Amino acid sequence: MDDSLYVDVCRRQYRAFFAMFRQRLEACPDQAWDERGDEPPFWQQAYHALFYSDRYLSDTPAAFQAPAFDTAKFHDLAVTPERPLTREQLLAYLDTVAAKCEALLDRLATGGLDADNPFPWTGPTVAHRPVYNLRHAQHHLGWMDSFVSRRGGLSAPWVCSAD
Repeated sequence: MDDSLYVDVCRRQYRAFFAMFRQRLEACPDQAWDERGDEPPFWQQAYHALFYSDRYLSDTPAAFQAPAFDTAKFHDLAVTPERPLTREQLLAYLDTVAAKCEALLDRLATGGLDADNPFPWTGPTVAHRPVYNLRHAQHHLGWMDSFVSRRGGLSAPWVCSAD
């Protein structure tokens, strides 16, 4: 497969993911946003997915910088921070991550997909990383959709592909 076709496939799937993710952030009922129970709250699941999407869109692990508002390891699902992030913070972070994704895909469109992957646990080449990243993000998006649906919200419409 040629690099431009692969990048186009990734771009369309990331855009669809980001559109669906935005729908879920906006659809979560206010009273459920920071619901504490036997699983991490909705906002933390959402942040975790964005945090790792952001990380894997970095050129190297060392190049990744957590957002300035992440002062309590919000991404760690084993620990629930005392205060939640707001919907507005996560929507803004979503926009930041989506822009970072577009920039990375623009760079990859010019080559480099067969280079050694600096995140080797995601696969041997740079081309493996976007697929791994999307698979992880979709796992959490599925949880978010189920969470909202179980609380009376509507399921997010499926976004087939986004241009």
